[in-house]
Amino acid sequence: MKLYVGITDYDWFKLHSSKPIVEEVNFWKPSSQPGFKVLQWGEPFLFKLGWRPACNESYGRVVSDILRLMTTPEILTLLALVVGPISAIQLQLVTDYFRQKKQRRVFTFKTLMMTRGTGLSPDHVQALNMIDVEFYGKRKVIAAWKVYLDHLVNNQPGDNDWPRWNDRRDELLTDLLSEMGLSLGYKFSKVDIRRAIYNPKGHYEIENELNVIRKGLVEVLTGKTPLPMDVRHFPDMEPTPEQQAANDLLMQLVKKEKHKLLPEEKPSDIECKSKND
Repeated sequence: MKLYVGITDYDWFKLHSSKPIVEEVNFWKPSSQPGFKVLQWGEPFLFKLGWRPACNESYGRVVSDILRLMTTPEILTLLALVVGPISAIQLQLVTDYFRQKKQRRVFTFKTLMMTRGTGLSPDHVQALNMIDVEFYGKRKVIAAWKVYLDHLVNNQPGDNDWPRWNDRRDELLTDLLSEMGLSLGYKFSKVDIRRAIYNPKGHYEIENELNVIRKGLVEVLTGKTPLPMDVRHFPDMEPTPEQQAANDLLMQLVKKEKHKLLPEEKPSDIECKSKND
C-alpha cells in the first residue's frame, strides 16, 4: 500500500475540521499543470500541519485527511505498518536477552558439574565466583552458595580433620548443584550428583602430590624446614695418565723455582748459628 504526506496550513485545516461533514477539500490553487498523480484513487493521503505564524508554534502532528474516507481495515493496516516493525525489534531484543542469560547460567552449571570432582581446578573456581552474578534473583541458589562459601573460607580444618571437612564440602556442593539444576529445569537427584561422577584415581593422586610439593617448597624457601642432604659416595678422584704427567711436570717446576728463591745454607753459617744459640 502506498501513501503520501503533504504539508498544509493550520488555519485551512482548522476551518474544514470544524465542519460536521466534509466530503472533499481542495488544497491546491488552480493550475494549468496536470492533476495529482502520485496516488491512485483510494490510497491514503496524510497531511502534516505546518507553521502557524500567529502563535509562533509548529504543528507537527499528522492528521488524516485523504482523498476519500479510510475504512477500518485500512487504518489497521496503516498502524501495523508503523507499529509492527518496532514491536518486532523490541520483542526480538527481549527474547535475545533472556536466551543469553539462560545460556550463561547453563554454562556455569555445566562447568561446575564437569569439575565437581576437582575442586582446585581454575575452571571450577571461576564458575563458583560467577554464581552471584549469573544467578542473581534465584534465592535458593544464592542461599546454598553462601553456605558452601562459608564452609570453604571460614572452616579450615586441622591436619587430622581433612576427611570430615571434605565430606561436608561434598555434601554442601551437592546441595548447591541440586538447586542450580532445579532452577534450570534439570531434575538430578542428590545421589546422582554426588556419586555419578568419573574421577580417575591418577588425577586424585596427582592433585594430592602437587599439593604436598607446593607445601614442602614453601616451608623450605621460608626457612621453616632445612633442606636434607645425604651424601652416599664421592666421585672417583684417580687422575688420568695425562693429568698425572702434568702434575709431575708442575711439581718439578715448583722445586726448581724454590731452589732459586731460597739458596742452600753453608756449613760455616750453620756453625755460627749454633755458637750464637
